Amino acid sequence: MAAAIALTMTCGALAADYLVVVPVKGRTAAAPQPAISVTLNPAALPGGLTGEPYDGFDFNTALQVTGDADFKSSGVTWSIVEGALPEGLALSADGRLAGTPTQAGNTTFSVRASYRTKTGQHAYQVVVGTLTVALAAAALPNAPVGANYSYDFAPRVSVTGDPAYDASKMSWSAVGALPAGLALSSSGLLSGKPAQLGDEGASFSLKAAYRTKSGQQTYTLYPSDPLYGNVTLLMHMDGVTGFTDAKGHAFTAVGNPRISTSDSKYGGASAYFDGNAYLKTAYSPSFAFIGDFTVELWAKIAAHGSYGGLIAAAQSTSWTGWQIIFDQTSNKIRFEGGAPNIAMVSANDLPLNTWAHIALVRQGMATNNVRLYINGVLEASTTFTGTLDNGGQPLYIGVERTTGFFVAGYIDDVRITANAARYTGNFTPPGGSHPTR
Repeated sequence: MAAAIALTMTCGALAADYLVVVPVKGRTAAAPQPAISVTLNPAALPGGLTGEPYDGFDFNTALQVTGDADFKSSGVTWSIVEGALPEGLALSADGRLAGTPTQAGNTTFSVRASYRTKTGQHAYQVVVGTLTVALAAAALPNAPVGANYSYDFAPRVSVTGDPAYDASKMSWSAVGALPAGLALSSSGLLSGKPAQLGDEGASFSLKAAYRTKSGQQTYTLYPSDPLYGNVTLLMHMDGVTGFTDAKGHAFTAVGNPRISTSDSKYGGASAYFDGNAYLKTAYSPSFAFIGDFTVELWAKIAAHGSYGGLIAAAQSTSWTGWQIIFDQTSNKIRFEGGAPNIAMVSANDLPLNTWAHIALVRQGMATNNVRLYINGVLEASTTFTGTLDNGGQPLYIGVERTTGFFVAGYIDDVRITANAARYTGNFTPPGGSHPTR
């Protein structure tokens, strides 16, 4: 009995100090499991723009899980544990950040990835901006009459709020019509050969669009005359209180010539002559022609039974100088002038009660160097190589040199150009009021 008790005590002492392994038939002991690690790595998240779908970010690309050969991303639980997402964005169950931001600002938040009993988290930042597109105003270079023109509007556009701005994604369009003869490219280049613009210019609007935003601006393109330095008289007949010459000559009204808004070729007004009125200005050497010249005007004249002067800078007692009048027998246009005297008459009648462009031109000193045009068509020519100078007499509009034969009707856009033959063959009459620049 004593021996049995001693054995029992000895076995108990052994059990306290040793692990007894009992083999079980048909089973193999499992290998020790490695420790699982979950890590979220740093990442630069795309910026966002208010009101536009966010480009998105997949946090699985920043996730690193070790210690589990059977890892599947579907077993990860995602959550925001610090801070808050930008308004309008959400974190999906599979770890994707998406949505449409609604408020600008810099937002910092922490994302946690949980897998089994392990977690990893990291702080991230999303910058949300407000996209703006603006098209700045500009004083455009003038468009020379009859010449090619181009202007690049791309430097006038500004975009803010998009750090990844790509100018190639900007689109351009005209709002309404562009000036005739011009086109706008996809990159914002305005180019072409504009039809003649009136002196008041042509206004047009452009839109520059980028993503969901756009900027719009209205511009005015004014014409320029390469020969404006040669112009010695230019009257649009659009004044309110009097008859104005862009070159500064002061005119006196005799009788009752007046500015009329009831009819005009360009500009909304013209000079009306009632058949007993005219304008005059003092003699100027700029109205005397030594070489080439061009005198032109628009007229809408009623029928006449006698001469009717349109414009004259000739002596009252002779033809010395020059003048453009009606022929008294046929309503044809007649040029008289020079010393010795010369004259020529248009082959065709002036269209009555209809606006017509009349031009007297001298080009060079060869035969038939003085030419008369109606509506851009050559009507008559003659030869004169001397000086056309009236010797100190006034220049008249609406009456001929003797101030005895008046015109009845409207006259508009009178222009005299010295030392230049503007028209050397048949031409298209000006499509707008003459430029004053």
